[in-house]
Amino acid sequence: MSEPALHCIAGRELETQHITVPDAQGTIVLLHEALGSVSHWRDFPAQLAERCSMDVLLYSRLGHGQSEGPPRPRSRNYYRHQALEVLPALLAHFSVQRPVLLGHSEGA
Repeated sequence: MSEPALHCIAGRELETQHITVPDAQGTIVLLHEALGSVSHWRDFPAQLAERCSMDVLLYSRLGHGQSEGPPRPRSRNYYRHQALEVLPALLAHFSVQRPVLLGHSEGA
């Protein structure tokens, strides 16, 4: 299983973890809850990857986990920025074409 690492995504350092399995049938992207991060998922991502035969990609949003602090206070556009800029940049960085998004609480 891969360890969390920092990657430059959309111009900022984000903590990510990309779990890959042989002959993966796609990629599940995990979106954490309000106070979550990569580490809060614990062993769930590895179990999910194994049971679904899919790669799993997870990341800590800015200001969470080991990612850079947030660029500014959250505004009404926070989720729009995540959906239209950060997430597409993350998917491009890891060459994910057709992700299955799985969110918990705020991440949903």
